[in-house]
Amino acid sequence: MNWLPVTRSLALCLASVLILASCAQSPRGPLNPSFGAPVENPSQPYIAADDIDPSYEAEYREVMANLNSFVGGYSGFVTLIFSTPENSSSVFEALKPFVEMGHSGALEQNCLGSVGDFPNKFGICLNEEQWYFYTGREPSETSLVDSRVDVYTGIAHEYFHWFQRNMAGQKHLDYQGEPSVMAPTWWVEGTADLFSFLWLEENAAEFAVFQGGVPPRVEDRTSPSAIMGIMGEVAQRLLRCGDPDLSTGERYDTESSCSPNPLVAVAHLASLSSYQSVFVDIPRDFREMDFAGAFEKNIGMTVEDFYLQHHSWLKSLSGPAGRSAISDLFPSGSLSAEVEFPGT
Repeated sequence: MNWLPVTRSLALCLASVLILASCAQSPRGPLNPSFGAPVENPSQPYIAADDIDPSYEAEYREVMANLNSFVGGYSGFVTLIFSTPENSSSVFEALKPFVEMGHSGALEQNCLGSVGDFPNKFGICLNEEQWYFYTGREPSETSLVDSRVDVYTGIAHEYFHWFQRNMAGQKHLDYQGEPSVMAPTWWVEGTADLFSFLWLEENAAEFAVFQGGVPPRVEDRTSPSAIMGIMGEVAQRLLRCGDPDLSTGERYDTESSCSPNPLVAVAHLASLSSYQSVFVDIPRDFREMDFAGAFEKNIGMTVEDFYLQHHSWLKSLSGPAGRSAISDLFPSGSLSAEVEFPGT
């Protein structure tokens, strides 16, 4: 039988360009009926420009399989990688169904963008090729193995945001929409940063690209030299900006180079409670009681009380005691021994 006459749109659908809810579409685009809960076989489309090495998709699927096992499988996480306009027609076509749901349809770096309304939301991770694979550097400036450290932590960072948004359910995650759980930017970004680093540190050796050896910098993030780097950064901010005020990091439009490091703030918060509380329990509960309520329930203090405590702690960091205090922020063992995500 000759299948060549199959229409382009159906072919794309069958080729997994939009296999969301078995290619079903609503009057306003594709459907994601499982939004808000992990599923065993999540639909997570990957579409790349014609001139991007097709073998990379297997790499991407390997990373996503690990993340789905670790965090839970959340459908609707759509990864698109574009290059030049003439080579990116498949990406442009894949975006079209999401335009009616709120996406601009423009090929521009934007990850993670959320479109749709509960219970039919999608996370669109639209990436420019050079930025996605080399974070803006020239390919000659790095090796394949070293560049994959940034690629894989980037995927984990954005997928953690998708987990956060699924936990928020029908509400928006932060101040950029209503109704919202009003999660502050320092927590949204700090947890995604810290999760991605600790996740890769634990799982890097499992990935095919690292079978010749895991790059040292994967494990250097919590090494003595990294600890000294954090101390130096904290000291420079104190010298340049005066008293550290984490409340300035509550919004993207109020954070500045003087705002305390979100990753350090989240790690400090976890040391006062647990990684389970910070990564899992707060988002588990904020759908019902917003961020401030979930924070107080699981941490045992108000957000404002933590700001005061973090302020005092940052100002106390000096000498050997400061190095020890920072070192104690991070898990002594694997992250998986510290946390259990819903549905895993």
